[in-house]
Amino acid sequence: MARKPGLHSVAGIGWADAAQVETKMTKGTNTGTAAVGRQDQLRKLLRRKNGATIAQIQSAYGWQAHSARAAISNLRRAGELIDRQPASKGSVYRIVVAELERVDER
Repeated sequence: MARKPGLHSVAGIGWADAAQVETKMTKGTNTGTAAVGRQDQLRKLLRRKNGATIAQIQSAYGWQAHSARAAISNLRRAGELIDRQPASKGSVYRIVVAELERVDER
């Protein structure tokens, strides 16, 4: 099939103009709000008194272990102070907030 000038072949819609191609390609893509929402949810999970293990994060979000660890690393890069304590059920991760606030009050 020869290429038509100004038109592009797009799976599922055949020949289309550039505007239709752009709409097809961006429709349903992630705009970044889900990632921010997940980060906020992860912060909330890690701010609990008991913190969270990798297994708990995995079950909460359906992530694999390496994805949960990467999300924690991203929070660290974003400036969160995250404490990791070894436990029998696996390492427990917590965001350390109260101790920082006490230091600021001095």
